[in-house]
Amino acid sequence: MADEGAVVKGLAVTPEQLLGYAYAGLLSAVIAAALEPSRVQGFVGSLGGLLASLAALGIGVGIYVLYFKVVGEFLIYPLQHALHRLVDYARGRRAAFSTSSVAYLGYLGVRFGHRRAAYEAIKAFFFEGKARRRIQLAHGELHVLYLTAVEAAAAASYLAGHKRPYTHWLWSAAIVFGAAIVADTRQHMIEASMLRAHDPEEVQQFLSNGGYRHPPQAPPANGFDAGEVQ
Repeated sequence: MADEGAVVKGLAVTPEQLLGYAYAGLLSAVIAAALEPSRVQGFVGSLGGLLASLAALGIGVGIYVLYFKVVGEFLIYPLQHALHRLVDYARGRRAAFSTSSVAYLGYLGVRFGHRRAAYEAIKAFFFEGKARRRIQLAHGELHVLYLTAVEAAAAASYLAGHKRPYTHWLWSAAIVFGAAIVADTRQHMIEASMLRAHDPEEVQQFLSNGGYRHPPQAPPANGFDAGEVQ
């Protein structure tokens, strides 16, 4: 029988994704059972245990993709990076000394709007072997926190829409989200340190090859920048 590593490799998913898929489906099933036990019981009874488990996994994949590609990409991750940069600003850590991995990529010349993609490329290809796997697992653990906050907030919204008590779900979402922000910031500090341990020119070459950095500008003609001509 193939071992776990071979199965994951055959599925072409990272440990980060696999953990996210499974947890999102399991948590959604638990929350649904807590909010609407009779409906969930009827659903499981009509499908049977095996099909209900597969349905939960499929729902988990959908929830994870929505969370990662939409909610995370356009709301959660930009907010975390902005808060991290505020922390760096307050501590006087900027440019080459940024503890935010995304801010450090900006220092290396990565264009605004391309830094998230460059960061994902760094995670996927620049760190190798055990280091890459540790990073993937660490981010999988962070997704557990973020998914808990998102799904708890969704449960609060559902209860509020049905005029049922919801504040305990909302408070749970807020507390877990705060913990996720703190843990995510710490993880980015670790990754920024790992990235700074490499030759900046080597990293810049990798980013240039991927099309993430500003293209190098030609020396100004006649001693001035042509863009300054009015």
